[in-house]
This record gives sequence, C-alpha cells and structure tokens, in this order.
Amino acid sequence: MDFLLVMPMPMHLVMGKDGMRFRRRGVGGIEHGMMRMWRSSRTCFPFTCQKPLSFCHSSLKILMVVLMIMITLLCSSECCAGNKNQVEQPHGAAPCLVGVAPTPGALFANYPPNVRLFNVYASVPIDAEDSKRLIADFHAAARRRNATLMVTVELAHGQQLDDAVATGTLASAFGAIAKLCQDFSKRGLTGGCIIRPLPEMNGSWFTWGRQPSLAKQAFQQLSAVRNDATKVLWAPNYGAGYPFNDKGSQDAISLEQLDVNGDGVLDAQDDPYAPYFPGPEHCDFVGLSLYSYPPWPWSDPVRMHDNKLAPWLGVEARPNAMQDKIFGQYPGEMHVPNFWDAYVLRYDKPFVLAETASFFVAPEHSPTGGFRGMHFVKNASDVVLSAELAIKSSWWRQVFNASFCEEHAGKVHAMVWFDVAKAEWEVSPRVVDWRAWYGGALQQQSGEEPQGVVEHQKSSFAGSKLERSLYTPLSGSALERAREVSTALRAHVAQSWPPP
Repeated sequence: MDFLLVMPMPMHLVMGKDGMRFRRRGVGGIEHGMMRMWRSSRTCFPFTCQKPLSFCHSSLKILMVVLMIMITLLCSSECCAGNKNQVEQPHGAAPCLVGVAPTPGALFANYPPNVRLFNVYASVPIDAEDSKRLIADFHAAARRRNATLMVTVELAHGQQLDDAVATGTLASAFGAIAKLCQDFSKRGLTGGCIIRPLPEMNGSWFTWGRQPSLAKQAFQQLSAVRNDATKVLWAPNYGAGYPFNDKGSQDAISLEQLDVNGDGVLDAQDDPYAPYFPGPEHCDFVGLSLYSYPPWPWSDPVRMHDNKLAPWLGVEARPNAMQDKIFGQYPGEMHVPNFWDAYVLRYDKPFVLAETASFFVAPEHSPTGGFRGMHFVKNASDVVLSAELAIKSSWWRQVFNASFCEEHAGKVHAMVWFDVAKAEWEVSPRVVDWRAWYGGALQQQSGEEPQGVVEHQKSSFAGSKLERSLYTPLSGSALERAREVSTALRAHVAQSWPPP
C-alpha cells in the first residue's frame, strides 16, 4: 500500500476511480494533497478489508472525514495559535523564588531542589582571589539547578564608604561582579544574577550605614557598569527602631539629609527609607531585611521560661505579621512607612525579601544559657513542638507563603532565608542561630567536606554581615533539633513549591 497525506489548508475529499484524493477549496483542479489506494491492494488502512473495493473506499472516506475534523480541532488550539513556548506552571507552584543565604562553607547540595536562589556575601575588593573563589562556588551551585545568584556587596573591615566611592574602589568592584555575571550567563547561569549593594544601608551597624548621599552615588556607579546579565536590588533594613543606635555616622551633613520631617532631630518620626532610595532608574528590585525578634530586651526572653515563650509566639505568630510590617500596618509600629506602596507599587518594582529569619538562642552556643534543652510548648494546633521549631515555623509559614506570592503575582520576586548562626552584639556573648534549612551542618556528620574554603572565608567576612558566624558540626540535642526543624521546613515548602 502506498500512503501519502499532506494537510496544508481547508480541503475537501474527492473519490475517483483511482482511489481517494483531497482538493484544496477555491483552487480548481490543483491537487494540494492526496492519498491513493491502488486497486491492486486488498488492504484498507487501518484495517484489512474483506469487502469489495467500493465498500473499502467508502469506509476510508468516512475515516478521513473524521480525521480531518480532528486535525481542524487541533489547529484551533493554542499550539497552532503561536503559544508553543508557553510552559504551564506546575499545579500549586507559587510565582516567587525560595532563596537562601547559606552558612559559609555549606554543602549546597544539601538544600532541596526547590531552593532557587543563592545569596553570597562578597567584600570589596572583589578582585581578591578569595572573593572570586567564593563567588565562583555559589555560581556553580546556582547553575546546577538553574537558580538565581545574588551577590551582596559589602565593604571590607575598616573601609569607609566615602573613600570607596571617591577612589573608585566600589565602582571597580561593581564592574568586576558585572563581568563575572556576564561570564556566568555565557556559561549557562540561566537563573540570572542580582547585585545587592550596601545591604541595610539605613542601619548603624555597618561602616556604610546612614550615609544616604554616598549610598546613592554608589548605586549610580553600579548603573554605569551593569550589563544585560545583571539586575540591581535596593534593600534597606525594616524601619522599626530607626534610627537604631549611635554607632553610625551622625555628622551635620548626615543629619541634614536624614531629618526628613525638618524638626532638627533624627528620630523615629523620620522616614527610614526615603533618604536612601537611589531612584527607580538605578534599581530593578526593591526589598527589605526583615527579621522576627522577641520583645525587647532580648537578654531576658532568650532564656524563655514557659510564661515568656507563649506571649512571644502570640505576637510573631500573627497570621499576617510579615505582610503587616511590609505594608506599614503592624501594631505598635504604625509610624513605619508603607514600603509596599511607596516603592513596589509606585515604581513598579518587584519585591525581594533580601534577608529574613527568626531569632533563637541555643544553649550549646551560649555560656549564660539559652533555651533549656528540649523546651516544649504547644502551638495553636495543639501539636507538641520544640521551642526552636515553634519559633521558626511561626515565621517561615509567613515568609514562604504561596498565597502571598500568588495574590501579588509579578510583584514578589524572592524570599531569602538567612541560614547562618552568628554572634550578635545585642545579646553578646550569646550566639543567635538563625538557621532553618541547616544546609551543610547536617551533612557534616557523614564526614563530607564543605564546598568552598572555610578558612579563607572567615578572613573575608571581617566587618561584614557574616562576621563572627559559626560553622561547627552539630551533635546531641542540637543535631536532633536541627533535623526536626530542617525536615519540617522542607515539608512546608514542598507543599507549594514542588521540586522542579
């Protein structure tokens, strides 16, 4: 049997003495497609015909009419309408990225595949060999899972912002990172690269803090060197407690720039964001560092007796606490401006929760004590949880909230968990364990080596966000808690962010 079928345009079926053929309507006598069934054959596709050929031809005619109807229906679908490249989101997938700022030296493979953004802290100068190696490690991890690489740019210990801007040191660093991002893109980093300069620049705890004019100049320098492979994130610290403490710069020039309401005093009534905004032309994303803390003073609640843990969870377990803070609606902090309206909506910039985690002091890291072993409480569902899991899960349920991402689809880009344990000056000498994923720490029990060189990283983080961060193997009750917390977080995220 010889078989030829071409379906180019609307056609009609013609039965002739030599078999069956199609003619295109409107073009007389021109065959545009045909199917012939030679009289010499007794086989009628798709079945063997035991009847006379006239019956066989009639059956084929009916069959081909049905086939043409099916093809017409298919050609009216999206695939024929030019939508072939549209990929439907998996059912339940939230339209924002789950991100992490890992512990130095973490095993990236220990993070589940639905973590799609890795943040690396890089200190200026970036051309130093250790900084390049550190960024390369994170790039490799991001590329393996088609994730996004976020590079947070900080000044090295002792560097001052005015010198870094005036001498071009910061501009040179931005150029080096932009070039690395471009190289990474050519080598297969499909998730893209975000540069986050001078994190929490409205805070007083960094050498670049509370210097709005210089901070804006730094963003302008970055704009001059960025390329198609880079996006820029502007992310101050959440404004509650502003202007924080007296560690930062408060010279006359800074006071003039920061006294937004013009009353001659820098206090909580001044806008904690506006003086530092570089302008919509100098950033692609806007965001915040926003953490969950117990009531002040922290030196008391970190011991967490039964009668103090429950009130804390009552405050921070508010179903919309995170959203209320972003929208300027959190009780007791109503003076903090509505960041969402002022920057996300006004300038049409997607939001990135650049850093977040929940405050927890573990006893093994605290010479004066923290939580007393496996301290148990009941959550609202009467499920018995350890204190660490209760505290951290009450926050991550709000951070990794698929409903929030879906409700604001296109406006929320990523939520990044600060997965680090480090000494914090506010509760010194205690260590705050911000970790929830516990990437790397759990794998260390099997004797695997961490990715990256931990020793050179320690020296690189002096004066940065990761200064005094810890990387120690877990054991005993600490390991049990870590596994409990990590397992619960993975299960929660997997419900709305199915692994790709």
